Amino acid sequence: MSHRSAPRGQGLIRPPAAARVGPVVAGLLALALYFWTAAPSIVWRDGGGDSGDLATAIATGGVPHPPGYPLYVLLGRTLAAMTGIESARAGTIVAALAVSVSATLLVIASRAAAAHNRSDPGSTHAWPATAVALAIALGPLWWGRANHTTAHSLHLLFVALALAVACGGVRATAVMRGLILGLAASHHPTLLMIGALLLCPSARFAVGFALGLFPITILPLQASVPWGWGDLTTVAGVFDHLTGRMYHGYLLAYGDAPLLDRLIRTLRTLLLDGIGLPLLALLVVTGPSAGWLRSPLRLRVGLTAAAPPLLFLAYPARDTDAYLAPTVACLALLALPGASRLLGPGRGAFVRRTIVAASLLAWAAHSAVTNDRHADREALDFAAATLAAAPPRAVLLTETDATTFALWYVQAEFGVRPDVVVVDRSLWAFGWYRARTAPAIPMPAAGASAIDDAGDIGAASGRPTLAVSSDRAIPSR
Repeated sequence: MSHRSAPRGQGLIRPPAAARVGPVVAGLLALALYFWTAAPSIVWRDGGGDSGDLATAIATGGVPHPPGYPLYVLLGRTLAAMTGIESARAGTIVAALAVSVSATLLVIASRAAAAHNRSDPGSTHAWPATAVALAIALGPLWWGRANHTTAHSLHLLFVALALAVACGGVRATAVMRGLILGLAASHHPTLLMIGALLLCPSARFAVGFALGLFPITILPLQASVPWGWGDLTTVAGVFDHLTGRMYHGYLLAYGDAPLLDRLIRTLRTLLLDGIGLPLLALLVVTGPSAGWLRSPLRLRVGLTAAAPPLLFLAYPARDTDAYLAPTVACLALLALPGASRLLGPGRGAFVRRTIVAASLLAWAAHSAVTNDRHADREALDFAAATLAAAPPRAVLLTETDATTFALWYVQAEFGVRPDVVVVDRSLWAFGWYRARTAPAIPMPAAGASAIDDAGDIGAASGRPTLAVSSDRAIPSR
């Protein structure tokens, strides 16, 4: 057998340095900035009100608000158990890791898509893909999903992973494709939209999908935890929780805010907070381009990108801007050709690259100020002060989710004031909530669960009852 040596430089073909380093740079830089601005515990501002609910679930093994986010809670609870850190901090670390890995996958997806349309291995797109991913990862919409306890961080991870698989950057068998979609669906049913990127009709895909749904099986096991949502003792109850039935009333419920206002907010969030000024300027100058994508991929990416804005328009509830974050990941592919031309060689290359670098630095600085939560202790301090000031055996009536969740968390995580019962007025209308809360408020006759108005609990139980408002730490009698 002949053993001719390969000519110099033609042996094992390795991707260029930028191709290997770019994804790592994007992920690590994003992660460092996310940690730098990370919240120390639960938060309220800028859509962080649900952090108390999620952190409570991590602390207790309970079930948070629909759809329950079993995978996120499992990851956070595992990290907290392994490290001994505060539950809210564990949830924040999971979020930061998920979004930073999403940035890495976005670079991989962009380069892989480019490689299928060029004679070279896509090396000229290495740094442009990194720049585009960083522009998105360092924008307010993604950054705001990465530095506090929020389950929406996994939305980005699943979408970026699906893009990387669809573009050929990550190899996945039919079973793996199904597993990814199943895990995504178990996290949030709206993530079935990434099926357009992963769908591979086969028995193996179906098997993978079924296996991916395993986190859902955890929910019934958590039904007895005092801090938790939903009637999870029946199949119908689990289904209602997974599909967010209690929130269906928000669909198309625009109220005083017309559809046009919602449309304007959609565009503003996508363009300014999501794509951001640097990429928006790039798209204006060079123009978006989807023609370079392969035809089947172009259709799949388009369907995936269109789904979140439609959901955002149809579901005008508060704090839903995070639903638009996956669309931004898909739009990154439209900016890659322009970024490649801008950062490519030729006349004025140094000036052009310097301008891009300066723009990214300015964008990162702006987002760091906007999303800095490292000293945000408002929610934690409020809950601690409120519980400390409450009289013995008090019933605290709360009006808002954020207030309720903060009090839950401090009680569950730190074991503060177990004699105090927190009752959410809005949730009291649900039988499952009364059934969970009533055992903590012993009283004669039919018991607390038979009381229709939470405000009557005090008179019926003989316990001091105080209304709690988030604008003051000491409850009013």
